[in-house]
Amino acid sequence: MALLEYELTVDENGNSKVTCSVLEVDKNDRIRFKSNNAKSAIVYQKGSPFNDPKGPKAGVPFPVGKKATPAFKVAKVLNSQQRLHFDCGVLRKNSSSTVKATPDGFQPWGGGDGTPPGRNINNGG
Repeated sequence: MALLEYELTVDENGNSKVTCSVLEVDKNDRIRFKSNNAKSAIVYQKGSPFNDPKGPKAGVPFPVGKKATPAFKVAKVLNSQQRLHFDCGVLRKNSSSTVKATPDGFQPWGGGDGTPPGRNINNGG
């Protein structure tokens, strides 16, 4: 089972905030991706946490689209020392944008995350 950490922070005025971090994912945990952009996609850089042939593969754009993907089972234990990074972006065909797309049409947004996520879950895609 994944290891989640909830950090409760209280400032000098008594305002509180809870931040959730995923510290570790285990074999057979399930991960899915979700977006509100029909062209959204991710690309895992140096390995994928999944063995599912329909799941994201390293170096190959994986369309997320405007929906939630199926949940894919994690194939290995991953933590901050064994984190697998992915870039977020869009899939474009014949893009006229000034941002260069890869030959397979992936145009990165300039950010990403990883499995497990970075220290803050809300760190942007």
